[in-house]
Amino acid sequence: MDFFTKDNMTLVISILGACAWLPIIVEKFRKPQILCKILKYDWLENGKYLYRMPFEAGLVKEVNGTNFII
Repeated sequence: MDFFTKDNMTLVISILGACAWLPIIVEKFRKPQILCKILKYDWLENGKYLYRMPFEAGLVKEVNGTNFII
């Protein structure tokens, strides 16, 4: 029973304590994820949208494009 000395038990407890931090460290290296629930999905093709030019008073441009609504 030479294994259960004070120094060996301190080593085992410190290794277990260090392993408690592993999930936090692994989470830092994971790729970020966006979790959401889709309530409605809509697809509008060739929509016309008004675009106001910044810093131009009253200048409005019409833009055609596709709109995805989630």
